[in-house]
Amino acid sequence: PAVTYTAVAVPQWAAIAIVLLPVWVAVAIALGRWRRRAVRRRNGLCVSCGYDLRGTGGAGACPECGAGAASPVAAENAAATAAALAAERELLPGAR
Repeated sequence: PAVTYTAVAVPQWAAIAIVLLPVWVAVAIALGRWRRRAVRRRNGLCVSCGYDLRGTGGAGACPECGAGAASPVAAENAAATAAALAAERELLPGAR
């Protein structure tokens, strides 16, 4: 029996895009994780679980998940928030 073949023309850019698709997905996931951690760090949250660390007074570990302190910026934010809360308590005599 004779075997017949059919030629299919695929543009090179399409073949390259298909081959590199897993790489693009991995890069997109990594960038998303990096961005989430940066936002959490900037806002004084635990980078692992998102727990609000601003009221902990710059403690060394997250009380929710036990992860280490995020960064000096988070510690500064926590200290500033604690100082603001203390000042607020002094100004409002009934607030405790």
